[in-house]
Amino acid sequence: MSSWILGLALAALSALLAVLYLWLVRRPEAETAAGLRALANLRWRVFATIIGQALQKRGLRDAGQRTEPGADSTSSQMLMTDGDSRWLLSCKHGMAYRLGEASIEELAAAMDLAGAQSGILLSDGRAERDALAAAAERGIEVIDGRRLWPLLKPYMPLGLTGRIVAATRAQAKRHTFIALGASLVEKHFTLSRAEGGVDSAFSLEPHELASLARESERAWLALGEVSYGPSEPETKSLVFRRSLYIVQDLRAGDVLTSENLRAIRPGLGLPPKHIDDLLGRRVARDVARGTPASWDLLREQ
Repeated sequence: MSSWILGLALAALSALLAVLYLWLVRRPEAETAAGLRALANLRWRVFATIIGQALQKRGLRDAGQRTEPGADSTSSQMLMTDGDSRWLLSCKHGMAYRLGEASIEELAAAMDLAGAQSGILLSDGRAERDALAAAAERGIEVIDGRRLWPLLKPYMPLGLTGRIVAATRAQAKRHTFIALGASLVEKHFTLSRAEGGVDSAFSLEPHELASLARESERAWLALGEVSYGPSEPETKSLVFRRSLYIVQDLRAGDVLTSENLRAIRPGLGLPPKHIDDLLGRRVARDVARGTPASWDLLREQ
């Protein structure tokens, strides 16, 4: 296979992998991040209603006992049942929440007081490792940000969900074009969509334009550049690589074999890839053990 065909195939494979990464990894991550921001902006009662709808789908229903959110309107508990057992749901509303082991202990104590056999700790924040470990020991289910959006997405207002999905798909398309070599991105811009206008519905506001510029630069930098051979930092360490050495004393005319030619360190001899070219060749002069292999040691054929 000629080198240009191989290069073309590798370029096509790289482009395919980049597109798959952008759509199967980055797009869901961007959608989840946008969805969590949307959840965090919901009023508490709307947030609680959506949670109740999602848990009803799992067979849980309100048992009629709940604590209203405190003064900060971000935390509440709700007693639920699946018909056979009681569940205590603890909701902590806000992306700033970092749930630790103390949050698990707090819920476990509340479960004992309420006579609940199971518990769910739910938040659009993030659970730390110690919280997940403590929850596993106590049989408490933790649903934090990354798992929360897929759970609540079907129950969000359709218009809001549609805008989030459309925005993340558009971002993935832009990144795909950049990854495939585009150098110019055209997008409508407005100071505020609320001002109206023919193009306002699909125009970017200032913070969205800043995100577009930032993410486009990341996609462009992720392409890297073609470089053959060692990088500058690697050049200094080439001497520590393996290379071909004569490992037995040889007389002029002796044949190089796998017994007297080895790939060892340091890297002062020929690269190991040439070992098949050297095996079976005769040396042109006496060679001492420990001599780096080189082409001038060989007798002309």
